[in-house]
Amino acid sequence: MYGKHFASTYTGSMLGAGADVFAVWGYVIASTVDGQVELNPAHVAALVGMTPEAVDRAIAYLCAPDPRSRSKVEDGRRLVREGEFAYLVPTWSAYRAVRNEEDRRAYNRQKQAEHRAKVKASVNDSQSRLPMSAQAETETEAESETAKETTGRERPRAHG
Repeated sequence: MYGKHFASTYTGSMLGAGADVFAVWGYVIASTVDGQVELNPAHVAALVGMTPEAVDRAIAYLCAPDPRSRSKVEDGRRLVREGEFAYLVPTWSAYRAVRNEEDRRAYNRQKQAEHRAKVKASVNDSQSRLPMSAQAETETEAESETAKETTGRERPRAHG
């Protein structure tokens, strides 16, 4: 799986929580599916290079209420234990929506740029196919007449 790791993680109430908490939280972000994550301390420890006890402490920190958390959902808890290794990530849908909103904006920017380029190309193309203006046609005819008088023969007319 994958997840989006927001910079605000490091400036909020987790500030100073320690590398172990951030390592486990990074694993949670990358592994959460539909708001659920499985955290087996032995497995996570082997993956991120920690002891299972350190993972347990980090999980306990992430499950504790945080009155300073920006999110008041579940009293600021980042994880809610639902089973032996099963946890709910209460803010998952909110952060998922942020990612989708950013993706939607990027998609809309790209499509708008493509549309503008297409309109510009269409305008340029239609201008090149416009019939010659009356003034331009008169000037071309005058040039042809002048060339005919000077050389004695008719010069081919340019149409554009």
